[in-house]
This record gives sequence, structure tokens and C-alpha cells, in this order.
Amino acid sequence: MTDDVWPIGQGESPHLGSFNGIGFGLKGFTRLDENGRCFATRWFMLVYLPVVPLRRYCLTEGGVTHQLSRTTTRYLLHGRSRLRAGEILRTYAFCWLLCPVVLGLPLLPLLRYANQDAPSLWVLVGGFLGCLVAGSVALTVLHTAYRRRWAPLRTARWVAPR
Repeated sequence: MTDDVWPIGQGESPHLGSFNGIGFGLKGFTRLDENGRCFATRWFMLVYLPVVPLRRYCLTEGGVTHQLSRTTTRYLLHGRSRLRAGEILRTYAFCWLLCPVVLGLPLLPLLRYANQDAPSLWVLVGGFLGCLVAGSVALTVLHTAYRRRWAPLRTARWVAPR
């Protein structure tokens, strides 16, 4: 599908970044087109979860740098586009429904032992950490597969500034 894209003017570059999970970030990426570009929506986020979609951009992902506990991804923004309801709903569903289910559902059997005679505190802690790691790995694999294979492919159609 083709989306209209308007160029970004001087000084119109948005702030991306968060402090303790509160701030602005990009979510809902589409697949890369033949030029290596994709679309993503800028969100206001609380505790790293998307709350309000703000604007959608056509962009190219740059390199990732790691410094101690901080990871920075560079983006080259080419233009802005209209928000897409389907991408917003998919982002909400992944972050607010799928993630809690995948991370929380395996913990239900462990809660059975919380008020009873548990085999051992270490068994419960190990089970909890194992479920957390397994769920995180499963979500990472699912998200990567979605972005590479199942995410919608959008191409940019450049429109003159309004």
C-alpha cells in the first residue's frame, strides 16, 4: 500500500527519548520497503507502554549504540504521514494485551503454591525467573518475526508541502 508523505520542515524534528519509562518513542514499525525505509508512529509513553499516538513518520533506522545501561537507536526522519488506525490498534494489542498475557500466564501455576506448602522458596523463585525469561524470549522472537514477515509493507508517495 502507498501512503502520502509530507516533508519535514526545518526545526520540525520531534523529540524522542524517555526518562524512567516516561517520554516519547517510536512503535508500530512497518516492514522495510525496497529503499530501506519504513513507517513508525511516535507515541507518548508511560512505563515504556504506548499511551497516546502523536504522529506517524517515514524513516530509516540508523545504528544502535550501547553505553552502560543506555541504548540509543538513530533514526533519519524523511517525512510525516497520517496516523493509521490499524497500526495503532496492533500496537495497543501487542503492548497492552499480548505482553501481559505471555509474561503473566505462565506464572499462574506458581501462584497456586503461594499460600500452600511450597516445595521450596528457591523452586518458586527459579520458576518465576524461568517464566519471566522464557516469556521475554518468546515476545522478542514474535516481535522480530512480525516486523520482518507479517508487518504491513507500505511505500511512500511524496506530496508537496501544504
